[in-house]
Amino acid sequence: MAKAPKNSNHQKKILVVLFIEGDTEVEFYKKLIDHLRYLHGGSLSCEVKVLNVKGVGNFQFKVNRIFEKRIKPKYDAKAYEYKVFLSYDTDVFEFTRKPLVDWKSVSCQLLSLGAHEVYEIEAKSSIEDWFLFDLMAFALF
Repeated sequence: MAKAPKNSNHQKKILVVLFIEGDTEVEFYKKLIDHLRYLHGGSLSCEVKVLNVKGVGNFQFKVNRIFEKRIKPKYDAKAYEYKVFLSYDTDVFEFTRKPLVDWKSVSCQLLSLGAHEVYEIEAKSSIEDWFLFDLMAFALF
């Protein structure tokens, strides 16, 4: 007897994987995610995983290892669609001839490992500068 085909209409869950470069960004994105949850009635339509790679130089190789060894085994590709975000400050690259990270290569590697989409979030200057520009709101926080 043949098995019935699996339901092809089965909707995969969305996993947003946000790779960040430092501790300041961890706190910033945690607060942003909490605020988005609040605005959407206490929950989001996706799961969000924030991972600190501890320095922009670690994006080149560490991100792919983390995605392959920690994310994929825990969040099965049969059940999840991976949307990966790479958040970094651009101030590190302002005065260098050769960038520390080949972002196109990182994105291509993530896509080859099973990421469905990869986006870059470029913080012009550094995230700490954002806090200074909005110092009054930051002080209220």
